[in-house]
Amino acid sequence: MTTYDEWPLKKLKEELRRRRARVSGRKKDLIDRLVAYDRMCLTGQEESKREYQMLRPDDKLYKDVAGSVIKTSQEFVDQFLLPLGTSLNKLAMDMYKDRFIRFIRFCKTESFIFVRAQCRAKMRRAVTYTIDIKLEQDGYFLESQCECKAGEGPSAHCKHVRACMLAILDCSNGNKMVLETTCTAELQSFHRPKKIHYGSPIKTANVPSRSNNSKLIFNPIPEQFNETPSAVYSRVANASINFAANTSANPAILQLFPPANLRAVYSDHDYNKLSPEDQFLESENITAINATEMQKVKTATMGQNTNKIWYSERCKRITSSNFGKICKMKKADPGKAAKELQSVKQLNTKPIRHGQRYEFKAVREYEKISGVTVQKTGLWVDASRPYLAASPDGIVSVDKILEVKCPYSSKEQIISPVTVPYLEYDNNGQLKLKKNHDYMYQVQGAMHITKTKKCDFAVFTLKDIKIISITYDIVMVEEMLKKLDDFFVKHFRRVYLERYLYHESY
Repeated sequence: MTTYDEWPLKKLKEELRRRRARVSGRKKDLIDRLVAYDRMCLTGQEESKREYQMLRPDDKLYKDVAGSVIKTSQEFVDQFLLPLGTSLNKLAMDMYKDRFIRFIRFCKTESFIFVRAQCRAKMRRAVTYTIDIKLEQDGYFLESQCECKAGEGPSAHCKHVRACMLAILDCSNGNKMVLETTCTAELQSFHRPKKIHYGSPIKTANVPSRSNNSKLIFNPIPEQFNETPSAVYSRVANASINFAANTSANPAILQLFPPANLRAVYSDHDYNKLSPEDQFLESENITAINATEMQKVKTATMGQNTNKIWYSERCKRITSSNFGKICKMKKADPGKAAKELQSVKQLNTKPIRHGQRYEFKAVREYEKISGVTVQKTGLWVDASRPYLAASPDGIVSVDKILEVKCPYSSKEQIISPVTVPYLEYDNNGQLKLKKNHDYMYQVQGAMHITKTKKCDFAVFTLKDIKIISITYDIVMVEEMLKKLDDFFVKHFRRVYLERYLYHESY
C-alpha cells in the first residue's frame, strides 16, 4: 500500500481528483481517504458504478451541531430501519459509545435537514467514511448513504449509518453526543504503568498441582443390590418425569427420554365434555375467546410488523390478508397453504420494504386530506370465530377503518387503473377496488372482524394519493365465511394440532 504521508497537499488532491473522489478536508483526511480507497480497491471507475448519489447542499453550508437543532424520534428511526431488516443493535451502540463518530454537521433547507458525519472504520480506525443522511423537517428519515462498501443509498443501513443515527437521537433528546475526543481533551497518563504486576516469577516445575484421584471410584451400594442398566434408566426416567410434572421445573435430562404417544393418550380419554384437542385449541384462544383476552391480544400486538408477538398470534389464525387466497383456492394444496399460514415468515423483498417504509407517510397524508387522526391498532380477533383475525392499518372512527397500499411497481407514477391494476373505473368515472381482488376480501374481512361498516382504502405513491371508500358487503362476507370455516375445520385445525399439540415435524 502506498505511503501518502510524504506527499504534498497538491499531489494528494490530484490523486483524489483522478479517482473522482472528494478533495475537501485537511491533509490527514485526504490521506485517510486515499488509504480507504486503496484498502477496498476502489478506483474511479468502480466508484462511478454506484447507482445512487444523494443530492445535498454545498459543504460550506453545513454547520456544527449545537443543542437539539435536529428533532427526530426512535419511532422515525424504526420506520426507516425495520423494513430493511435491521435496528440500532449492540454493534452500532458499541461503535457510538467507543467514539467512532469523528464529527456531525447539519444543514437546514426549506423542506429538509441534511446531516453529514464522519465515522471511523471498525477494524482499522485510521480509515474514515463520510455519511450523509436526509430527513424531513419533522425528523422523518428519507435517505442515507455511506462511503463504505455496504453503504450505497438511498437506504444505506450499515453500522456507520446506525451509529450516526444514535448520535442524532442523542442530539434530538438534548443529550451530549458521544464524539471522538482529541489527544488534548483528556489528562495525560503516560507516567502511569498500564499494568501492575505483584509477586515474583515462579518456574513451571515448582507450580503446585493437585493429585490425580480420578481412578478412585467408590460404589456404596452392596453388590447384591446393584441394578441393571435398564432398571437404572427406568428409575431415573420416572423420577425426572414425575419431578417435572409436579413442579414448574424443566430439567434438561428430559431431552433424553422419548415423548409419549399423545394420540393414544387422547383417544383413551374421551369421557370429558370436550376432547383434549378441543381443550387445547380453547386454551390457545383459537376456538373460544372472551373480551378480556381479545383486548390483551390487541394491546400486545401494537406495532404490528415491528412486534414479535404480532407474528406469533397471526400463526394461530387465518388473517384477512389471506382470505382471498383461501376463498379462491382451486388447484393449490390446502394442507400446504395451512402450513405456510402457521409459519413465521418475515419477507424482505423490495416491494415489502417499500410498503413498510412509506405506510407511515401515507397515513400522515391521509390525515391531512381527511382532517382526522388515525388511531394505531394491533391484531383484532373475531369474537365468534377466534381463528379469524385482521390487522387494519388504522382506526378512523367507531364505524370506519383505514387500509393503506403503497404499490412498488408504480411508486413514481400517477394512480390510475393502468399503473395500479387492482383498481378500475365505475360508471361515474370514479376509481374503485376490483370486487374479486384479494384486497377486497381483505377489506371486507377486516370490517367484519372489527364490526365496522366503512373502510377508506388509500393508495399512495410518491407522486399521488387516492382514497376509495368501501362499504360492508354482507352477502360477500357470508359467502366468504362459509369457505373459511370449511378450510379451518378440514385443514388449518389439523395442521395446528399436528404441529403444536402432537409436535410432529414437517
